[in-house]
Amino acid sequence: MERTRILVIDDEAAMTRMLRRNLERTGRFEVREENHARRAVDTALAFQPELVVLDVLMPEMDGTQVAAEFRQRAELSRVPVLFLSALVPTGDFSTAEAPPGLFFVKPVEVDVLIEAIDHVVAASRAEATHGGEAVTGPSTWR
Repeated sequence: MERTRILVIDDEAAMTRMLRRNLERTGRFEVREENHARRAVDTALAFQPELVVLDVLMPEMDGTQVAAEFRQRAELSRVPVLFLSALVPTGDFSTAEAPPGLFFVKPVEVDVLIEAIDHVVAASRAEATHGGEAVTGPSTWR
């Protein structure tokens, strides 16, 4: 079984390390960490993730700016993004880059994150294969 490639971008190395360990522990995910927002595009181009877990508030540039850079690159424009933040309440976060259901407040429960990853990756693969709707998820992910 091929593992799902996930790129975790967060300026806090402890957070990316914790997420990588918990996701890889399942045996279902290959995770790459990036702790510098300005290097995120290069890391993503090299790794070719199927999904990105992205912190919103980072010192170099915020997560919406990183996501916007991804959208400008043909190779990354269709990679789904799950946003994480400790400081932005779910109900108050609204940008074109984060459809409802794709934003999580830190600390997120790993099981909830994995459920979201599974749903989003499956929907993304189906969309790539058959065409389809934008990816959103159940409100239980919040």
